[in-house]
Amino acid sequence: MAPRTEPPSIEWLDLALLGEYFDRKNRGRGFILTRLDQAAPVIDTVGVDSLASEVTITCGVQPSTIPPGAEMEEPAPAGTVYTPPVKGLLFWGNDGVETFAEFDFLAGTVLSISAASVRVLATLDEGANPELPTFVAPLVVAHIGYYPRGGQNAQRTRFVDLTEAGGADNRARIAIPPYARQVAILQTTSLVPAGASYDLSFLTAEPPAVVLAGERTAEPLVQRPIPQGARVIEILNNADNAARFQLIFRLWL
Repeated sequence: MAPRTEPPSIEWLDLALLGEYFDRKNRGRGFILTRLDQAAPVIDTVGVDSLASEVTITCGVQPSTIPPGAEMEEPAPAGTVYTPPVKGLLFWGNDGVETFAEFDFLAGTVLSISAASVRVLATLDEGANPELPTFVAPLVVAHIGYYPRGGQNAQRTRFVDLTEAGGADNRARIAIPPYARQVAILQTTSLVPAGASYDLSFLTAEPPAVVLAGERTAEPLVQRPIPQGARVIEILNNADNAARFQLIFRLWL
């Protein structure tokens, strides 16, 4: 084992464990994401079940720089710093059993769980940006700590595109992520006609789906708690133009 003389290079981080390099237990890794289908195991550690306790997971992503000559849908100057959306997959449990949740890495995310085993995978979130350029290669890092967490809860973001009222695809159902407790719905269409509305419903699992709560709203931004037992959100676009909605789920984690 080489002595600890200098931090590893980014290239080396793409291949190895931080814990191995510094001769410590495996509690963190760094990876460079280069493909949409790549799922990087930034944390993968198993502890003693009898010593399970609350652990804090810190996740971060360092943006990449757009290289000269890169092809984009909307041209950007070379050297522009771009942070792509990164999705985290969290598995945690005890005694051989795991539970699962999704979350957004954002520029930095801190979440707390109680477990003996923890796994975190990081992947580029193509669903959040269908036109994600293939040359984007951010560095994602995550590590485990045993200290109180501060700040707000983790979140998970979803997008849905709907056609105009009466269109074939003016209605969509979005599965509510595990451990979601609240949702903010933002209509991101650049030009929203005055008085344009949409129907929002919270449903149980199918079949059959039971409406637990519902409303018609013309507000561009609404925040609602997730009703107990709700598994699906349905949005029906009533406007005369197509609309895109961003759903930000706040998690208990």
